[in-house]
Amino acid sequence: MNRSELPDGTGMLFLWNEEGIRSFWMSNTFFGLDVAFMDANLRIVDIQQMEAESTNIHSSARPAMFALEVPFGWLARHNVSVGDTAELVLGPL
Repeated sequence: MNRSELPDGTGMLFLWNEEGIRSFWMSNTFFGLDVAFMDANLRIVDIQQMEAESTNIHSSARPAMFALEVPFGWLARHNVSVGDTAELVLGPL
């Protein structure tokens, strides 16, 4: 990833054509991230916190079609938890 920061209120959304077990690691990522794995209905099926520069593999506990990475601790600060449903809004707010 080779980034030095991810500003609060921003994130990275990953999507796949179908659900499956998804895995991430933090090599070359110099700050911690939360990742929320979501199914095809945008229901959060797993949340994990990933430490900076770790080579530990973080695999979703259940099949996921989307993954959202946000700054470390962001999901807890905003009371986001497994079972919640995300809303995907494309375009200007």
